[in-house]
Amino acid sequence: MVEGGGATRWGPLRPFELLFRRFLRFCDTRTLDLSEAQFEALVAHYGACHEEASSAFFHAFRQARSCPDEEARLDFRAFAEGICVASGGLPLAATGKYMFEFFRRAPRQHFRLTAALLEGRWGGLRAAFLVAHRGGGDEFNALHALYTHGACLFRMVVAFL
Repeated sequence: MVEGGGATRWGPLRPFELLFRRFLRFCDTRTLDLSEAQFEALVAHYGACHEEASSAFFHAFRQARSCPDEEARLDFRAFAEGICVASGGLPLAATGKYMFEFFRRAPRQHFRLTAALLEGRWGGLRAAFLVAHRGGGDEFNALHALYTHGACLFRMVVAFL
């Protein structure tokens, strides 16, 4: 099983399963929740939003679920609902309480997370490999050459993407 790749030997992970695995990678293993610092590390690792907006997202996700102020942590349910709202997965009517808290804390930021948390890292490269493979014969492209001759460099390119 490949955690970051978004696939298992039985097929690709569904977005919810992938999101849960990514949550588990950064959460506190005893309480199964995220502190603000852990949440910021998670969204920074996947490049889901600007660094300045991550704190506002954390507090918007907490407030929308009515978490008490002394409990500055996010459980998976609040995290998943917030990610779905902020990545455009729900109708605009459902985003009001999230947006209010977000813009109260970060009025100059964008209330939008990229889909990086809901998609596997290899999703975009799969199509490129299929095109290279279907090109046939001696016409493999630079992507294939990079993969076969510079695996370390290839992994760095994938991490950058």
